[in-house]
Amino acid sequence: MSAEELLSVEELVPGFVPESDLERALTAAPELRRGLAWGRPRFGHPEARVGLHVAAILRRIGAYPRLRSDLRLIALVHDSFK
Repeated sequence: MSAEELLSVEELVPGFVPESDLERALTAAPELRRGLAWGRPRFGHPEARVGLHVAAILRRIGAYPRLRSDLRLIALVHDSFK
């Protein structure tokens, strides 16, 4: 799949709104979007596509002033680059 054919991060991770320049830069990367688009239902990830899994994690991250940006970064990249 070419970069032009990739879905936007907002399509891959429903409800996602970048909160930093780093998040905007990461989510513009075709490699990250390919990772977010990958998936099929399996043990531990019944939601299938990685982006849906990431969306579920992001919804659970609270407003921790010192941790929020780190937790969001980990959620975005952890499963996307496996």
